[in-house]
Amino acid sequence: MSSSNRSHSVRLACVLLLLAGCSEKKAPSSGGSFEPQALATITLPIAGKSFTLQVADDVTKREKGLMFVTSMPADSGMIFVFPAAEPRSFWMKNTPIDLDIIYLGANRKVVSVHTMKANTLDGIDSGGDAQYAIELNRGVAGQLKLSVGQVVDVPGDLLGKAR
Repeated sequence: MSSSNRSHSVRLACVLLLLAGCSEKKAPSSGGSFEPQALATITLPIAGKSFTLQVADDVTKREKGLMFVTSMPADSGMIFVFPAAEPRSFWMKNTPIDLDIIYLGANRKVVSVHTMKANTLDGIDSGGDAQYAIELNRGVAGQLKLSVGQVVDVPGDLLGKAR
């Protein structure tokens, strides 16, 4: 190969590398806006309003929860389903949006309602035995006027999937 061909090849390689570096960057798969297709979803009426909730029914899904989600539609959230009712505590590690959490007992009655601040490591205790926890955008529980003892009609077949 002649020196001019080598020089041309080197320039071509540099241009290709430069173009590769300019390609569109994709958002990381570990975060971003709420993506209902990422997990199974259910439509659940809560205090007369319908919500699309992602279902976290195993250890891995419950551990990740809404981590790295930066925005969520007003009528969306997540329901955490546990195999048994017991005292629960949630934190907001790597969760950059404020959320409301509604703890429900095995009887589907509201045990407690709390607001959780983004990215805090403080545990938010259920204050009683909870088999379900529902996370919604901050302020929604107040708008719905949710109170302790109120029933949320969680479908019974969700419980059979909890692991």
